Amino acid sequence: MAATPALGLADQVAMVSTKAPTSKHRSAQIPTDPLQKMAYQAVVQRLWPNIPHWKLAIYRRVLHERITSDGLAKRTTYCPHCSTTGCADGSRVRDGICAASRNVPMHAIVWLETEGLLKVCDRGGAVRVPGGRESAHFDVWVPDCAGGCWTGPGTKRGVPWAVIPPK
Repeated sequence: MAATPALGLADQVAMVSTKAPTSKHRSAQIPTDPLQKMAYQAVVQRLWPNIPHWKLAIYRRVLHERITSDGLAKRTTYCPHCSTTGCADGSRVRDGICAASRNVPMHAIVWLETEGLLKVCDRGGAVRVPGGRESAHFDVWVPDCAGGCWTGPGTKRGVPWAVIPPK
């Protein structure tokens, strides 16, 4: 996924050690929380060597501040074939953005287990909290939906998510 514009967080983020643990202890130290686990894989295990700098900085902050997932969400997709080219905040649709239910602040940085880090730039009339065990709904912009926006194969239920609090 392409990076969204730099958010200026890299200079503000507290650094955590990136020294990988010895292989003897590696599996015992992997966090169980899904967000913490992905941050650990990005920062400590360095599984994604080409991760954008701003995302790596946020994952360092996630580890340092012990930010964990907020609950479960519904995840859908939208693309140029089913939507306009503009977002609710006035910006253009692009990789790395999503629409979110109104319980998630506009311009928040959110983490979805299916996508990683995204910026909330859009709303959408059908993007509502689904209820039940899911506490949010995210509609992720993709360049091309695989067989139907909003209800097609891009729809996932029970996706762990979190809002990354502003620094």
